[in-house]
Amino acid sequence: MPRVARLSPAAQRVLEGLLRGRSLEELAPSGDPARAEVEEYLTSGLGATRPTRALRVPRDRAVLYSDGASRGNPGPAAIGIRVLDPSGEELVAEGHRIGQATNNVAEYRGAIAALEKARELRLTEIELRMDSELVVKQIKGEYRVKEPTLADLKREVDRLLAGFRAWSVRHIPRAQNADTDQLANEALDET
Repeated sequence: MPRVARLSPAAQRVLEGLLRGRSLEELAPSGDPARAEVEEYLTSGLGATRPTRALRVPRDRAVLYSDGASRGNPGPAAIGIRVLDPSGEELVAEGHRIGQATNNVAEYRGAIAALEKARELRLTEIELRMDSELVVKQIKGEYRVKEPTLADLKREVDRLLAGFRAWSVRHIPRAQNADTDQLANEALDET
């Protein structure tokens, strides 16, 4: 891929990643100078003095973030979901109460809600990111699901995942899921 002369090497790598369908959030976190440089470059008409081909952001792919929160375990519970397109643009940000549940049930219900939203948006390729290592490992088949309620929820996740052309599930640190956690907690705080 040809290099863009006006950008730093780090910003060029970010731009090339965007052109390959990766998300801006994945390539460069907020506050990263390369991200700021790429954002400025893209908003300035791609920095070109001659006509350029429009940057096509595939809208059939997305990164899904989900989280579940329970106060009391079991106790009042809520979920948060976020859907970002490959450029990092947030398409969906929602939080909903789900009644009484354990933390693990809330985590699964969050994953299910994110997958259902992806289907509603007609996405075909998704990456689901969660901060629950247990749920991620169960979805991937690395851990057995012993609890019957979680087994039912896992079957629903499997059914939804089967409807995508390509998918992956990834465990992320809690700090990288803070925005989604906030959505769940704001839903819990609503009266």
